[in-house]
Amino acid sequence: MGGWGQDPDGSWNCQNDMFYLDLSNSLKTSSIIELKLEESTSVPVRNCWSSSSLAEGGKKIYIFGGIMLDSISKETNDSSLIYSFDINAQKWSAPKIKGIPPERRQHFQMVPDNKNDYLYIFGGSTGEITKSVKWFNDMNVLNTNELTWQNMMILGSKKIIVPPYMADFTATMLSSGEIVYIGGRQSTSPSDVSFTLSKMNVIYVFNTKSSSWNVINAGGDAPNSRIGHSAVLTSNNRIIVYGGTSEDPATPATPDLAILDVNQTPYQWKIPNVTKGSPPSRSFHSAAFVQNHMIIAFGNITTKTAGITNSFYILDVTNFRWSSSHIKSNQTPDATRGLQEVPSTTPLRESLFTQNMALILGASIGGLISFIILASIGVLIYKKWRIYQKIIKRNRQYVEQISSSQNSNN
Repeated sequence: MGGWGQDPDGSWNCQNDMFYLDLSNSLKTSSIIELKLEESTSVPVRNCWSSSSLAEGGKKIYIFGGIMLDSISKETNDSSLIYSFDINAQKWSAPKIKGIPPERRQHFQMVPDNKNDYLYIFGGSTGEITKSVKWFNDMNVLNTNELTWQNMMILGSKKIIVPPYMADFTATMLSSGEIVYIGGRQSTSPSDVSFTLSKMNVIYVFNTKSSSWNVINAGGDAPNSRIGHSAVLTSNNRIIVYGGTSEDPATPATPDLAILDVNQTPYQWKIPNVTKGSPPSRSFHSAAFVQNHMIIAFGNITTKTAGITNSFYILDVTNFRWSSSHIKSNQTPDATRGLQEVPSTTPLRESLFTQNMALILGASIGGLISFIILASIGVLIYKKWRIYQKIIKRNRQYVEQISSSQNSNN
């Protein structure tokens, strides 16, 4: 739903449509992935750079923040900070939420805690990176059952650890109730246009049970810093990080694939041996984990000549073998549209979607678009990918800002 795309008149703008991915076939090299566009559940507003998440035991989907525009006039519409979609009733609404709401923001990721009906919103930024910008390092919690906001900085923490101002990271909820934040950009000031790329071996972890932060210095072979990457949690409690760019937007971050083992203390990075040819390096894509397979879709091919793509690849994590897949549909989204997934271990209601159906939400996170997948085992996962014509320009602005920041420090 939503995201950045091309209107029928050829202009580029935020969108408000919805489509889903059919995974009824087994995930094999010969499988055909079918994309179908569902227009009857259009989002009330056009939205870009938002974050989406499944909530309330798989009954609703929430969209928070980003840029929201009137669906017809395309003018800014800030009448509501958040929208919810009732999956059973197939209806959208703008819920009235009590408490102090967080500021509207971009470049962040909302994470669900389905055991307690909570949605966690941390960090992010607003504004143009080379002009005015505001960074965030607050942790906000939306109780979707009681429809109330809570700011964890107001409530306090048991550990006096203050995370940096962060954006463009991945956020993964573990079964232990800890949220692991990996990569991205960070700043030392809420209004500083300069920033650095986060070190991949310095990992900030928020404990939702104690409302406290911890910093883990991960061991092993840490991958290079990056933005535009994805992260999925496997069934054996390991986080697979894929893709992204480093300083040069046309140069992929290396290595493409890395695994963070969160079963060990401290966490350990490992670089797997891929047993079959890897796909072209990409960034600002989406990724989801289904039946011991990681699916990557869309994004930007990170070379100096290639651009955006609508291709799908599948990684079998039992043997780390890649295979490609293709789309069969009369309404295939073009490569200018993106996907962004939403995580949960709770299946959608069978009365609306079969257990072999995957719902894909195109609500974008900063040029990223939402992608929700529901497989035959009922797993939904949330991730992001950023895609639009100005992506290379914006990444170059990041690089220029990094360079100027480094020069000023020398």
